[in-house]
Amino acid sequence: MAEECSQCEDPGTVRCSCKAVYCPDCFSFHTQKKPSHHEVRPSKLAAITNRVFEGARDMYDNLKSMTEIFRRDEATKWFGLVMPEESDSEDESESPRIVETLRFEELVESSLRQSTSDAKRQRPRIVSFVGETGAGKSTLIRFLIQSSSHQDSQDLDAPVLGSDSGHSANKSTTGEVNLYSDPGTFGTESPVFFADCEGLSGGEPIASEHQSAWFKHGISYPIASTGDQLLDRKTATENIYPRFLYMFSDVVCMVTGNPRRHSDLALKVLGWAKAGAQKAINQDSLPALVIIINAASIMRPDPRWLSDPDAATEAFFETVAGEISKNRGLQALAEEGGVDSMRALFARYFSSVHVSYVPLRGYGPHGDDEVVAKQVERLQHRILSDSARVKDAQAQSWRRLDAKLMLMEFRFAFEHITSGKPEPLDFSLIRQHGKTTESAGDRVASFLKLCLTGKVEANFQYASNFLALALVRNALRAANISMFPTRSP
Repeated sequence: MAEECSQCEDPGTVRCSCKAVYCPDCFSFHTQKKPSHHEVRPSKLAAITNRVFEGARDMYDNLKSMTEIFRRDEATKWFGLVMPEESDSEDESESPRIVETLRFEELVESSLRQSTSDAKRQRPRIVSFVGETGAGKSTLIRFLIQSSSHQDSQDLDAPVLGSDSGHSANKSTTGEVNLYSDPGTFGTESPVFFADCEGLSGGEPIASEHQSAWFKHGISYPIASTGDQLLDRKTATENIYPRFLYMFSDVVCMVTGNPRRHSDLALKVLGWAKAGAQKAINQDSLPALVIIINAASIMRPDPRWLSDPDAATEAFFETVAGEISKNRGLQALAEEGGVDSMRALFARYFSSVHVSYVPLRGYGPHGDDEVVAKQVERLQHRILSDSARVKDAQAQSWRRLDAKLMLMEFRFAFEHITSGKPEPLDFSLIRQHGKTTESAGDRVASFLKLCLTGKVEANFQYASNFLALALVRNALRAANISMFPTRSP
């Protein structure tokens, strides 16, 4: 929704050099009185910020109701908890279940169709946004999507923004876990998918009031009874969703709007990671962590947070360094892991840790639209570089999963999570079950790994000769040339 004109009640569409906003008629009258004043057009970055917030508001105004907005967004649902009372089932014995939709497959197929390269496989990167209700997870994802696209946000699949006021202001907007594509990497071999997770408060989200069809088509995983343990949305956001997202995320973005209690934030992040890590072994790689201090009402933040990309990270670890001996929760985690520093404790669960700062729009000296957009742009570069690095680490360990194999692992993970089994999910057993060397490159990698285990120098010559012969034979076969031609009589 556009700002009101400073002189009348019409929408203000022209910003003056005096920082006031006018409608075209009032601006013309204003410049007649103040000839030195002129129109100020927003920069490219400021225009992006404006499109994210005002474009979303305009969409809400144009659509008939909130129901229409959320039903449009329902198609992005990936997975979530479904209680018997939600499914309208007449079977009183029906148990709660996790339902996985076809959203991941649909995005993969669409990205493959849009690909301009010869790549026949998709190796998606998953970036998960988690955090408290109202921290701004959905807003950040919408910002990232808009920043890497030339389209208007109304034409893109992007999260529904939460309300700034009224009874809905303190309620979670997103329900369950939704999945969105990054336009900038869509169509490449390794597209980025953003997972928007329901807020950790566990309250009834606004989306649940309007979305009731998503779980009717998908794979259901009944949740085994585990005695008297209460199963509700809070349990799902604190124990079920973290287990899955920790296992399969390349980057975890923990979003917070309150950076003042760093010890509580550290405990929350590590507790979230522990919920996933303690139920899985032999994972391909650890995810990267990005802690996002988002839209926090800090009047005078450290200016280095805007100029030095590592300043906020260093400040975070300096602040929490002594908490490992003071905070009982952190102390317990450190003793369990056998570590004596906060950096070492985070390294048990994440391959890297970075802290990003995104100012609150319109608040304080750094709330300018251009500054906000610049910080989001830096966040975007961090996410892309960290997710690529995690994928490279998987490749170096001979594990470059494509979408087909990722889906297989998803199914095993959901079955294990809902089974109630006390033992952790062993990814090495999943690999033995599936065919993980389907491509020629994968077969060569497995062959070399076997040959070069042990006597590397002695076996290298034999292995290279064998591979060279195989490549020559394959090239001759492709050219329809026999390696041993028949002699003429």
